[in-house]
Amino acid sequence: MVERPTGFPALRDVTDDIISADLRLPEHVTILAPGPNGKGNYHKINPDSYVLAVNYGVTIPVHIDGWLVGDWWGVQKEWWPRADQGFHGRRFFSVGLAERCAVWNEHDLAFQLTKEREIVKKYKRRLRTMAHDQFSPCETSVGIAIDLCGRTGVKRVDLIGVDMVGTAYYDGTESTCESCDRADGVWLFKDLIMEVIGYQVEKYGVEFRTLSETALEIKLG
Repeated sequence: MVERPTGFPALRDVTDDIISADLRLPEHVTILAPGPNGKGNYHKINPDSYVLAVNYGVTIPVHIDGWLVGDWWGVQKEWWPRADQGFHGRRFFSVGLAERCAVWNEHDLAFQLTKEREIVKKYKRRLRTMAHDQFSPCETSVGIAIDLCGRTGVKRVDLIGVDMVGTAYYDGTESTCESCDRADGVWLFKDLIMEVIGYQVEKYGVEFRTLSETALEIKLG
C-alpha cells in the first residue's frame, strides 16, 4: 500500500482498485489531453470511442466518459474545484487523490503508484519494468492512461491534445507544474511516454495514432 501523502487530511478510505476490479474498457479509446494543438481538432474524435480525459483535459467542452488523474496534488490547482464538482462521469484517480477529491462515486476506481524510480535529468523516473498492480507516476497521467488501456483490453488508442511541448493549455491558460522540465520546448516526458507506447504495442498489440500535432513519434490520423 502506498503511503498517504501529507499536507491534506484524508477525506475517505479508498478500497476500490482498478486491478482487483478487473476493469475492461471498450476496444477503442480516445485519450483527451489539454494541449493547445488539440483545439480545432476535437471534431476528429470518433463518437463511438470511449473518451478518457486526463488532468485539465476534463474541462474541454466535448463528451467525456472517464477522467484520469495521477497526481494527488492536483487538488491544489486553481481549476480543480470546478473540474472536481462539474464532472459526472467515471473517475480513475491515484489513491492519494481519490482520498481527497470532493466527489467520489461507487463506480469510480483508484490505482496505486509505484515508488521505484531513478533520477534522469533532475526528474525521477522508473525504468520500463511493469509492475502488475501499480502504475508509475513518471509516466505522467497520459502515460498512465495509455498503460491502463493495454491492461484493460483496449486495441485502438487515439491521442488528442497530447502535444508534449510548451506550457500552454487549450484555452490559453498556463500550466503551473513545478517539477516538469518544459523550458527547452519538447518535454522530457516525451521519451518516457514513447517507452509506454512501445510496451503496449509489443505486449498487447495496441494500435496508436494522434488526432493532433505532437512531439511523439506516432502516426497522425
